Amino acid sequence: MIRFQFPSGDYMDIAKNTSIQLAGDNPIFHFGKIPGERVYNFKVVNTPINQRNLGFPEVLNLVTKVKTVENVRCYIHKYLWKTGTIRIRSASDDGYDLSFHVNTSSIALKIKDKTMPGVDLGSDPLVTNIDDNSIYPAVNHILLPIYNPLFYGNTNPEFGGIINNYESTLLGNSNTTGERTKQTLVPFPYLLHVLDRLFKSLGFYGISGTWTQGVDIRRVAIYNTYSLDELDVNGVNTFSSTVTYANHMPSITISKFLVEVGLQFGIQYEVDPATNTVAISEMKEVFEDQSYLDFNARSSKRYGVEPNDYDGIRFRQAAASADQLFENDREWMRYDEGNTDERIELGTAPLLMSTTGDGLNKTIPKVAQEGISQALGVNSDKTPSLRFVLFNGMASAGSFTYPQGHYENMNISLRPGGSKGIVNRLYRSYIDFKEITEEVKRDIRMTPPEFFSFSFRRKIMTEQVKYLVKSYKAKITKDRGLQPVSCTLMKTLY
Repeated sequence: MIRFQFPSGDYMDIAKNTSIQLAGDNPIFHFGKIPGERVYNFKVVNTPINQRNLGFPEVLNLVTKVKTVENVRCYIHKYLWKTGTIRIRSASDDGYDLSFHVNTSSIALKIKDKTMPGVDLGSDPLVTNIDDNSIYPAVNHILLPIYNPLFYGNTNPEFGGIINNYESTLLGNSNTTGERTKQTLVPFPYLLHVLDRLFKSLGFYGISGTWTQGVDIRRVAIYNTYSLDELDVNGVNTFSSTVTYANHMPSITISKFLVEVGLQFGIQYEVDPATNTVAISEMKEVFEDQSYLDFNARSSKRYGVEPNDYDGIRFRQAAASADQLFENDREWMRYDEGNTDERIELGTAPLLMSTTGDGLNKTIPKVAQEGISQALGVNSDKTPSLRFVLFNGMASAGSFTYPQGHYENMNISLRPGGSKGIVNRLYRSYIDFKEITEEVKRDIRMTPPEFFSFSFRRKIMTEQVKYLVKSYKAKITKDRGLQPVSCTLMKTLY
């Protein structure tokens, strides 16, 4: 009733008495993780077909690192269930101890121990002509003025204090004393471009979903301090004309990057097997979705109910350790609703904004941290933490215009508090849901096609009540096929 097909086309040899357990966790209820569906550990015999596709046990036993086989197809009742990754946990003369991971679980395996600067995110010619339409996907990066007089420390006394200085045009340098290295450029990659290139590097066709089409999200860029400094023979900073995106990434793992982006924007990742893209959606889309599967007549009468003691949420953003401005301005980074122990902690926080006291003639973000300039020998081994900035279009300052970066616009804020802040805009549906829900455990009889098409995004109905599935466990045997699926359910508002 269950078969695994290797990329070679061979089918795995499985003993007749084998029973396999499958499980899945809804990513909405697992903050800070990339959960997904999986097959629990199971054993297969040592046969020529298995040896050919899994490797020889006597060789595997000499290797301490877990071996994986990707693009394995899992069939249940002759229907394709999922495509995923086989992990070989151990091997001996008797056979192999395996597990099978699908969808986002396979993403987690592919990105294990990999860092963002090590990903091939491609490169583009530097775009210096900026207008109100300079958002993704028209362009993949943006030059936003940032006030940071500490960028060079004491190594470049000519520096004017503003990165990407722009006054109706981008200001450059000249072969004049005091003007050779006064200006510097740091491109900020757009978040959607980085996500799209990241998932393409993992073997998918890119990203999809309504979230990726939102005009506000298309304006979100990744702040960094990697300059394009390039000195000519006269010592004039003429800048590199190429943006290599990996250079502008924080030194964090891909897993941490995806988790932080997910928490910051209230999104989840789900592989669409039909298009081989990573579908990205906001949590509130799932809570507000009215569609459901009807299991009124096919769920167990006996069930257990867990009491609901939920009492709100505590949301925290972490200060950027390298930015000295955060030493005295942190209160806005906290948002409490209720006295619950449930916490959402982000390792990122947006930039502060400059004031008239900074002596500037434009309103722009400000930081106080050293930058990275290989040409001028400044902190070439350091990168800042992950931070985001919004491109708000062209702003006016007297007789000139400039591209303005900010932590908020008319619709969204990158801070947690306020009506358009992260909590009220993205987590309100989650909070409302958790305040009224009950956790119920039921066994549900599903047909194989229903199980194959199951999605954590869709609600199920039983006893005339709609539920979201928090997690499930299923068992498949050789002789009896798919058994009733044990589900942990969360009652919904709608």
